[in-house]
Amino acid sequence: MVFSCFTNKQNKTMYTYTFTNDDMTMAQLLTKTLLKHPEVTFAACKKRHPLEENIDLSFSVQPGKEELCILKECLLQLQEILQSMEKAF
Repeated sequence: MVFSCFTNKQNKTMYTYTFTNDDMTMAQLLTKTLLKHPEVTFAACKKRHPLEENIDLSFSVQPGKEELCILKECLLQLQEILQSMEKAF
């Protein structure tokens, strides 16, 4: 998974990460995980075009919070969930 980040110039708390060569499944799981984080005020993902393999994940954090740390926390939490599911099945 490769991604790049873009910051909204008008809203300094809104970030968009573009994941390349990925599908909607992981983006939707990550969106749901972000929405459960207390510092996240908005999270959504979208596919730009049905024939493209790029997914845009946008989320907003409370002012003064580090978005990359929150994203890492959520990725680790999602990894733990997926590992526990793998062990169970």
